[in-house]
Amino acid sequence: MKKILFCTLLILGMGGSYVTAQTLERLFYSDYYFSVEEGMHIGSQKQAIYSYILANAASPGVDLVSLLPPDDRARLLSRLPENSDKQKEVVIEFVLSEMARNNRRLSTLTTIWGNKAKMLKNVVTLGK
Repeated sequence: MKKILFCTLLILGMGGSYVTAQTLERLFYSDYYFSVEEGMHIGSQKQAIYSYILANAASPGVDLVSLLPPDDRARLLSRLPENSDKQKEVVIEFVLSEMARNNRRLSTLTTIWGNKAKMLKNVVTLGK
């Protein structure tokens, strides 16, 4: 087994001049994991937007609906009458529920990403 690992490392080392970081990345991570990474970035951005909305909810004159991401804004406006006197409360409730849903999604994506890292560590260390 050590000979196989040594030969693999030797081949990669000798061919290292033309092996780019991107090809090595593609060797260990499929396109699926790049979509997981992208989903984690998008989820983090949404959490930051939701936190900003909640932090500014009590500020007078702030249009909370306009701060929402476009897809969330469309979903909220399809459910909310335009001239509602409880618009601020509805937006806050919507943001809180979206934060919870987004948090569960981020947790799942992080677990998937972490399991891949553990698997790669086991491969590199030969399970030790």
